[in-house]
Amino acid sequence: QSGLGPDYASAVIGVDGVPLLRTDLPKTFGWALGSSHTFSWLSPLIVSPEKRYVWASSSGLSSAQNGSVTVTTGGGSLHGIYKTQYSIAISTGAGGSVDKASGWYDASTPVPVSATPSAGYAFKGWVVTGGVSVSNPNSAATTMTASGAGTLQATFEPLPVGVTFMASGVGTDFMGVALNVDG
Repeated sequence: QSGLGPDYASAVIGVDGVPLLRTDLPKTFGWALGSSHTFSWLSPLIVSPEKRYVWASSSGLSSAQNGSVTVTTGGGSLHGIYKTQYSIAISTGAGGSVDKASGWYDASTPVPVSATPSAGYAFKGWVVTGGVSVSNPNSAATTMTASGAGTLQATFEPLPVGVTFMASGVGTDFMGVALNVDG
């Protein structure tokens, strides 16, 4: 197997129904020629509520996540490849929406993300915490990358509203103050 860190020590694969730990691998079996054996790469492998490993692919005697292999002359090997994922909480402040939801995101893989303001609002910026980064925090359309668990929040601000004051019925000979705004 590859892609697993030392932070995961539990079962990684089941061979003929027997779980093998990460620390048990690599493991060699002495099986009879022509015998058939089942395997299953386990996924997801939970490290914490914020980090997990998921099966990505296999190579060698099979490219499947689970199945069976028949022992042939020359033997062979099975290699499971895992990728790291982190939990990312995605939210918006008042005034808009984001096109991605909270969930698990692949480590070090840029993900396009877009914020859309509601009517009467403008996009203000992205606020990130933890292992989340964005390529351009001031752009509504950007990419986020996870190097650890964290949060991503789109923020919005109300658009300014124009107010026009008009006076009627006041003659041109009036010289005083007809309107006082903000004091």
